[in-house]
Amino acid sequence: MADAPANPPLQELQVRLLEEAVRVLGSESQAAVWLRTPKIALQGMTPNAVLANASGCMKVKQLLDEVWR
Repeated sequence: MADAPANPPLQELQVRLLEEAVRVLGSESQAAVWLRTPKIALQGMTPNAVLANASGCMKVKQLLDEVWR
């Protein structure tokens, strides 16, 4: 059996983060609004905009972790 890749593909990261946003924020509609709302921590960009690369995915993950606390 082959080992799982150390770094999952970007699309897999994006899907995981969307699922986490729904879990953390309570519903798909609340997650959708959050993802479309500019954030100061993202220099005024929306989470959706920064999900385009792995670095942005990590920033969105950090924001979701802060919301969860």
